[in-house]
Amino acid sequence: MDKYESCNKHTGIDISREEYATGISFMRGRLEGHSVLIAAASERAWEILGPALKEIAEKNAHIPIMLSKLSYYDAEAALAFLRTWAERKKPVSQLWEEITIELENNSKLDLNLCYYYPYSLYHKE
Repeated sequence: MDKYESCNKHTGIDISREEYATGISFMRGRLEGHSVLIAAASERAWEILGPALKEIAEKNAHIPIMLSKLSYYDAEAALAFLRTWAERKKPVSQLWEEITIELENNSKLDLNLCYYYPYSLYHKE
């Protein structure tokens, strides 16, 4: 898998190889040619990559919060996800999805407990 395919896979954005090359060239500061073309290419690069990078940054910032919630339900799973995140073994978007699924599964288990046991057993007054 080359860098173009990796970018498409990790960001989930469908762009052409030319747009990818233009964006990378712009980010490295190597665009050459007419100034209008350079301006258009740089605008297009940020138009494409900007939202994806923002989404990845937001998910990355949210992962510690999700892991702290998960630790209440399953400390071992939270620790395993924390190691994976810290060692950057998986893309942020994929890890975020896996943690979200794990949280949803554990939240459903918690709701089932509340259904089977009355409120008075949990809260002593």
